[in-house]
Amino acid sequence: MLCVGLTDVGCVRTLNEDSFRIVPELGLMVVSDGMGGHDSGEVASNLVVTALEFFLHERGEPTLPHGVAVAPSVEDDEDSPTLDELADPNAFCMREAVNYANSRVNRLNRERGYSEGAGMGATVVGMWLAEDAETGIIFHVGDSRLYLLRDEGLKPLTRDHSMYEQWKAFGSKGKAPSKNILTQAMGPTGAVAPDITLFEPRPGDVLLVCSDGLHGMVSEAAMAMVMAETNPDNLEAQAQVLVDLAKQAGGKDNVTVILAMVPEA
Repeated sequence: MLCVGLTDVGCVRTLNEDSFRIVPELGLMVVSDGMGGHDSGEVASNLVVTALEFFLHERGEPTLPHGVAVAPSVEDDEDSPTLDELADPNAFCMREAVNYANSRVNRLNRERGYSEGAGMGATVVGMWLAEDAETGIIFHVGDSRLYLLRDEGLKPLTRDHSMYEQWKAFGSKGKAPSKNILTQAMGPTGAVAPDITLFEPRPGDVLLVCSDGLHGMVSEAAMAMVMAETNPDNLEAQAQVLVDLAKQAGGKDNVTVILAMVPEA
């Protein structure tokens, strides 16, 4: 898989609280958005991506406890297979990696005197394609997103952990809550429940991993147009186009993108 990442402070903020990491030798790409309005969001996001890389680098052979299930992807239904049925211990390993990263940020919050639910925080989203694995592992906490462009069009492979998504899930009754109120994030609490889904890359796939500084400013239709014109020779240029679109729309937040594609055979 070919991939390139870019991050930009945007047009309004003076501090970039986003972090990203691409680690080819691990098959890892990840974006983390430090929580605005909290102390040291940039510290939290950098700690998240660093901790994930460390955990996966040091992991050894993953083991899969009996009965551990994987959450279905957003387009799947309740009949989606469990980890036991799919026999993919890497998915369990990824869950442990996210929990480890959360514990690192939460420990720092406690050392700084913050109570449970307070202090620095961050989102996380990404994909891990372990060595010799044919199935990728998508993981996320918060409202940063991962999109897939395939023949049938653009679709998100993650669903935001937000009050707005909960409101939609319960029938959209009453006044809609703000889209940026998260139901969970990395760091403020001692435990998180990351969504872990399985993904089988196909030749020609184009993937976009991004913070809400992009998807909150640029329509999915506009993102799809840019991704549809992506090829192995213009990855970085197309990633820059996405960043520029967010800034042209106002750039109210930091903008981070990882644009990736699976080359045709």
